[in-house]
Amino acid sequence: MAGNPVISLDGFSIVNSYRGIRTMENWLEHFVYSEDSPSGLVWLNDRLAGFNNQTVNAYAGDVAGSVNNEGYWMVYWLPIKSSVGCHRIVYEILFGPLADNMQVDHKDGIRSNNKPDNLRAVERKINSRSQCLPSNNTSG
Repeated sequence: MAGNPVISLDGFSIVNSYRGIRTMENWLEHFVYSEDSPSGLVWLNDRLAGFNNQTVNAYAGDVAGSVNNEGYWMVYWLPIKSSVGCHRIVYEILFGPLADNMQVDHKDGIRSNNKPDNLRAVERKINSRSQCLPSNNTSG
């Protein structure tokens, strides 16, 4: 069987590409969009960790994610063993899945601003054009 199988759970499963890894995510089973959360997301249920999942890592209603050194809110996503941008999750919860060739862009350039009116789907080449110059750029 060529390609990746699509599995549907409760009508909101998404098959998409993230960092070259094809995986299925069902954001609504784990997160709730919250305008009051700095990341834009809160955990829907307690997040368990540790040996036999006996330790609560985060409680339902807690802010989901943390800010990385590039200024993006990120959550660690166990199914792909990698971090996923909260802006991507907020976008897909509110507007639906992104096509494989699309990324989520922050209109105002503020990477931590995950408000819905600040997020838009753009092609990778458009998104890379809207990036600010790195602080170590000496040529302009």
